[in-house]
Amino acid sequence: MRLLCSISTFHFRLFQAHGPRDEVLVWPHEYTTGIVGIQKSNEIRRTLEGLQPAGLQPQPPHDDGTPREAGEGSPNFSSNRTYKHLIGHRQVHQGYQWLWKSSCQNKRKFFFWLLLKDRLNTRALLKRKNMFLEDYSCVFCSLGFEEDLCHFFFHCPFAVSCWFSLNLLVPNTSDLESLLQNFRIQLQIPFLMEVIITMCWAIWSIRNYAIFNGVAPSLHRCKLFFK
Repeated sequence: MRLLCSISTFHFRLFQAHGPRDEVLVWPHEYTTGIVGIQKSNEIRRTLEGLQPAGLQPQPPHDDGTPREAGEGSPNFSSNRTYKHLIGHRQVHQGYQWLWKSSCQNKRKFFFWLLLKDRLNTRALLKRKNMFLEDYSCVFCSLGFEEDLCHFFFHCPFAVSCWFSLNLLVPNTSDLESLLQNFRIQLQIPFLMEVIITMCWAIWSIRNYAIFNGVAPSLHRCKLFFK
């Protein structure tokens, strides 16, 4: 069985040498030559078929026989349109847009991005990573709650007092987008995101000082970090 397909500067050839397990996809290119198994070749074929609605239609070669570049000769093709077609439509957390538009330091932006992705090394995350700790409860309170993201930054009594010092009341929800939306309603200022990021940074810094330096958390120290 042989199948020949041409698109852009790539030429794909699917052939079966002896049996189904020998079926591979080969593409010679001016810089590289690759061989993949049948499963990956099917994925590539489906990707190529999915590009058709985006305007990336295989175009005939030049008069001298050389293949055309991607989208060359196709009036509807654009790399941006093809990219959006491949990734599809995704609902993105609004917090990400507010984050990258903020004027905070890059290290604090990256910190808050980890927070939104639930990738900060809270004790709950370390537990999910199977890291043994003597205690997984919140550093700030003695209520027995596990130190997960929402409790630590927003619902712990110490965190609540930190937010209250900014005249912000924490709503009773674990959804970060709802929390941020609620804060925007309460504190209608143009630099709200900078305030939220800086306070989260201060709370996290107090937590690390408590764990690694044995410094007791206090609202006064949190305000110093907030500045």
